[in-house]
Amino acid sequence: TTTITPEQTGSTISETTTTFSTGTGTTTITPEQTGSTISETTTTFSTGTGTTTITPEQTGSTISETTTTFSTGTGTTTITPEQTGSTISETTTTFSAGTGTTTITPQQTGSTISETTTTSSTGTGTTTITPEQTGSTISETTTASSIGTGTTTITPEQTGSTISETTTTFSTGTGTTTITPEQTGSTISETTTTFSAGTGTTTITPQQTGSTISETTTTSSTGTGTTTITPEQTGSTISETTTASSIGTGTTTITPEQTGSTISETTTTFSTGTGTTTITPEQTGSTISETT
Repeated sequence: TTTITPEQTGSTISETTTTFSTGTGTTTITPEQTGSTISETTTTFSTGTGTTTITPEQTGSTISETTTTFSTGTGTTTITPEQTGSTISETTTTFSAGTGTTTITPQQTGSTISETTTTSSTGTGTTTITPEQTGSTISETTTASSIGTGTTTITPEQTGSTISETTTTFSTGTGTTTITPEQTGSTISETTTTFSAGTGTTTITPQQTGSTISETTTTSSTGTGTTTITPEQTGSTISETTTASSIGTGTTTITPEQTGSTISETTTTFSTGTGTTTITPEQTGSTISETT
């Protein structure tokens, strides 16, 4: 068993932790830090059936955290940072190969939040990313690559003035990809790109409320899978572009419901095979421009 529990208080805090765990052991890293400037770098290598838990709690003006976790085997990797401060920058990279479980649940509160999450999952494992963020400026980039029979779930909930979210998902096999962002704010810009090849299911259900909404959704589905896009949007200016390419016996369903003053929607669908393409937009507003 490896346990690292530093508790630090001061003006400038810089911590670097590197842990190598091989076998059936347990690695626990629990730093608690309070200060003006906090910089933490954590690198964990876990090989075997062990468990890796990283739980930093940080409070301060400037927080910069970088966490890199390599997990190979049947172990479990859990990263749960809780951060409070003015400027928060978090980068999390997780490589999971095997039947393990990777869970990333950052909760962040502050003025400027920038989060980048990259997850590579190969095997029958489960990858869950659930960031909850509250602040004035939120920029989130999530990239998930799932190969095998695993499940990839991305559920960001965001509240703030300016929200920019980019989600890219590559799913190959019989897995399931679910993207359900819920966003509330003044300016919302969301770009979702999904590549699904196999018998999997791709579901995109963004719900958005705000003054200016710009959404671009591109879906490429090859095989017997099902692609469902159901955005519900409410706001003053709505611009939506949806491109769906379906090749095989799959089903493509696009059902946007929109309410607002100015609505501009462009939908392009390429269907080749015995599949079914259904487009059912419901729109309410002063000016509506739709091209299908």
